[in-house]
Amino acid sequence: MIVIVEGVDGSGKSTLVQELYNKGYAVQKVQFNQKVHWKVLSKICNDNNLTIIEDRSPITDIVYRLYDKGEPDCKEGIEDIASMFENYGIRLIYCKNNTSYKDGRERGETNITTNTAHNDIKRIYDIIIGTLERSYSSQIMYYDWHKDSIKDVIKFITRS
Repeated sequence: MIVIVEGVDGSGKSTLVQELYNKGYAVQKVQFNQKVHWKVLSKICNDNNLTIIEDRSPITDIVYRLYDKGEPDCKEGIEDIASMFENYGIRLIYCKNNTSYKDGRERGETNITTNTAHNDIKRIYDIIIGTLERSYSSQIMYYDWHKDSIKDVIKFITRS
């Protein structure tokens, strides 16, 4: 099974992924602008004994290209991603909280430019994630590190 962790910079993705790694989950970090090969990942999805945590996905590329009006590196669109979620039972953890801009700045994250840009990107994420949830019935957990625990996340990952 694949579990994708998404969200704006400063939302707690890396910390959550590190916690899951510390709990024994295999982690694959997808670098920004790196193409993800869904066909390879789909084979992993068929292995019930393996759970891989993906730190980001083509959703990141879509969100940021919508923000900067650039050309996405990935060829997958929302429908393709939703189809992969549906066909292979991919789960998504959407890291979202009200302090992500401040938290990221305090941690010294340099890719967070302005609060306005951060909020614009967060709104695009909300639209994309909301579309996946409402239109395609994707399995999504909204994770706020202020409120949710690692136990909540593991429960989401392991539920049938």
